[in-house]
Amino acid sequence: MSNEIKPGRYRHFKGNEYEVLFMAKNSETLEPVVVYRALYGDRGVWVRPAAMWNETVELNGEKVKRFTYLGETCSSMTKIASFCVDHNTLKKGVYVSRTDGDVVTYDVRFKVPNSGDYLPNDGIHTIEHLLATYLRNSVYSESVIYVGPMGCRTGFYVLIKKDVSKADVIELLKKAMQFISDFEGEIPGCDKSECGNYLEHSLAKAKAAAVDMLGVLKNYTPEMMEYQSR
Repeated sequence: MSNEIKPGRYRHFKGNEYEVLFMAKNSETLEPVVVYRALYGDRGVWVRPAAMWNETVELNGEKVKRFTYLGETCSSMTKIASFCVDHNTLKKGVYVSRTDGDVVTYDVRFKVPNSGDYLPNDGIHTIEHLLATYLRNSVYSESVIYVGPMGCRTGFYVLIKKDVSKADVIELLKKAMQFISDFEGEIPGCDKSECGNYLEHSLAKAKAAAVDMLGVLKNYTPEMMEYQSR
């Protein structure tokens, strides 16, 4: 097994992400080592023998890589994972954007980036109200940290604690999309006293986007939640 490790972002099998800075050698043994830093917490810098980096470990009875390569580091300033993804090839779906401690950020991508087809402002606003309402009233309500739209209007970021499995997150989002597509009546939080832009809503557009997303998620699996490397 090669001990050459290319610089870039990696995800540890336990979930946290790291950036490989460069390779070095132990001054006493000349053993190659990897110099890397955490992309969470105090961003500490660490050294690990290169021979260990590409090892496989056992997780839930399966052999998995100790570190999985995610892509190049965008620049000397660390950028969030989604900015390092090739948006020219990114498809609709649900992806793990990053992991910070016990919280996972999911990229729920309703639209293909830069395609000219985006979530309309009134529709995305209604999706936000309904999606947040459903998730915060689900069996995983205590594990839901945040729900919010992307500025590019192609999807949402949903932050959920790591105690909810990826498979359960997919099922939760399927049920949320079904809830939105079936919803009738007054949109939650759509009163002037409850919302900063209460007039800009469209239930019809939200329902259309949810129906489309249901099709995307129909046969979705946890293995599909990794961003494709550049």
